[in-house]
Amino acid sequence: VFPEPVEFPAMAALPDGSVWITTMTRAPARYADGKLETVEAVGDGISAITALADGSLLFAGRRGLQRWRAGKLTPLPVPASFMPVGARFRQVLEDRDRTLWVVLAGSGLYHVDGDTWTAVGAREGLPSDVPTLLRQLPDGGIGVAYPDAGLYEIRHGTVRRLLGSGAAFGAPTAWLPEAQGMWIGGSRGLVHAGPKGLNTLHRPDGGAYLAVSGLVRDDDGALWIFHQD
Repeated sequence: VFPEPVEFPAMAALPDGSVWITTMTRAPARYADGKLETVEAVGDGISAITALADGSLLFAGRRGLQRWRAGKLTPLPVPASFMPVGARFRQVLEDRDRTLWVVLAGSGLYHVDGDTWTAVGAREGLPSDVPTLLRQLPDGGIGVAYPDAGLYEIRHGTVRRLLGSGAAFGAPTAWLPEAQGMWIGGSRGLVHAGPKGLNTLHRPDGGAYLAVSGLVRDDDGALWIFHQD
């Protein structure tokens, strides 16, 4: 898709069939109808991107949280204590109640309901580390991944562990939950976790998918995998 390699992209698929791709070092790009268009207005420093229920996109990064809709970029208000130089928003997710879940570097996971930011962590049964991934699970729960502790689910204030970090994929760096199971990519491989357990996916040459950092399924059913070549 890109004329040269890009590192650690975040991707989001929209209902119109387009796929947005962004990294920390370049402005986001929109891929549609076989064409790649860079959206310079958003700027670089983006670490996460998520599609919202109203059709807009929410970007998280060094500039905090920004909403993109109909070609217009609008910053979202965040607590002043979270905006010093060096603080960075790593992940953002909208749940079915249209409240937000946000991961802030150095602080951890927060649930955002209107103007109220509530820390969610060890007190609720999650690891004390900062999460690396947030996902909406098909049955309504919130999925949270940690580099050394695996995958967890938050549902109505209750936490349970879904899967530990394992030799099959290493530390989780990409996660695509689906109705029939979930795809997990990591430092050492790509697996599918379903009713029959873990199945490892290999590259056409038989090698492992290493350093998987992006997983998304488009409207045609194709699975997009970004990994180290």
